[in-house]
Amino acid sequence: MILNMLFFFLLLSIEPLNTIQLDKIYNIIERHENRIYLASFFGKSIFVMDDSSKVQAITFTDDVNYRIRDFSVTPFAIYLNNGATLEKYYTASGIKEEIFAANDISSFIITPSEEVIIYDRYKHELVFLDFTYNIRLLISDLNIKDLYFADNIFYVLTNNELCLYDEHGNVIQNMDIPKKCTNLVVQDSTIIIFSSDEKYMYKRNGEWIKIELAHGIRDIVLTNNSLVILDENGTTLYFYSVSDF
Repeated sequence: MILNMLFFFLLLSIEPLNTIQLDKIYNIIERHENRIYLASFFGKSIFVMDDSSKVQAITFTDDVNYRIRDFSVTPFAIYLNNGATLEKYYTASGIKEEIFAANDISSFIITPSEEVIIYDRYKHELVFLDFTYNIRLLISDLNIKDLYFADNIFYVLTNNELCLYDEHGNVIQNMDIPKKCTNLVVQDSTIIIFSSDEKYMYKRNGEWIKIELAHGIRDIVLTNNSLVILDENGTTLYFYSVSDF
C-alpha cells in the first residue's frame, strides 16, 4: 500500500514544460512535421499553430456546420472524416475530392505511401485502400476503437487488446490492455492509450504504466520528445517531456 501511494504521488508531481491557452474550443489535435493542427467539432477550417503559438486557419469549405470527426495532415493535403465520407483537400489548389463513403467511418489512417486504412463501424470492417483509393483488402468482424500507423506497423485498439498488423493485414502481435480505452497514439517504442475526458492514461514501454494527471484529456499527440495534451475543456494545450513519464 505504501509503495502504491508513493507511485501515485510521483505521477501527480509531474509538471508540464509549457501550457498554451487557446482562443476557442477545439476537439482534436494532430501533428505534422512538428507542427500542431487543431479542429473543432464543426467548422469550415483546420487550424495550424506557428512557432509563436498563434493559430492560422486553413479553410477547406464554406459550410460552417461541416462535421470534423477526424483529420490527418500530409505534405500536400488534409484528409477529413465527417463520419459519412472521407475527403481529401489539396492545400495548394483548394480542390476537395471524396475518397470513400460509408454509413459510419469512425477512424482512419494515412500511411507514408498515401495508402488509406479505414474502419467502417457500421459493417465492422477494416478497409485497406491502395494509393489510387481502390479497395485492396478487407478484414471483417472487428470491433475497433482507434487506429494508428507508426514505423511500418499498423496498430488496432479494441475493447480488450492492442493488435499489431503489418501492411498486408497480417497479425504480428496481440497485447492485453489494462483497461478499456478509446484512443491510441504511438511514437518509436512509446505506446499510449487513453479515453477522452479521463484524467489518466496508460503508457507502454515494456509494460503498462498508469499515469495520473491533474487535468482531464480530450486528445493527445506525440511530437519529437514532447507529449502534447488538449485538456478536457478543449481550451488548453499541455506540453510534457516524454522522458518524464
